[in-house]
Amino acid sequence: MRYQSVKLSIVFQNNFFKMLNERGIHDNVCIYYVYLFMFFLMVLVKIHWLYLMFIWNYRVLKDF
Repeated sequence: MRYQSVKLSIVFQNNFFKMLNERGIHDNVCIYYVYLFMFFLMVLVKIHWLYLMFIWNYRVLKDF
């Protein structure tokens, strides 16, 4: 599953850079922001997951 997601992200990156080369500078900025936004969302999801894990562990430890 992880391998598949990595493969998908590599494909996405390749397409992204192709689009950057084909389009003008004005469109590049829009695509760049979309790319940044997606990356930011990914990071947020990871942080949220870690946060949930931490709270869950904390509750479990408190019960002992």
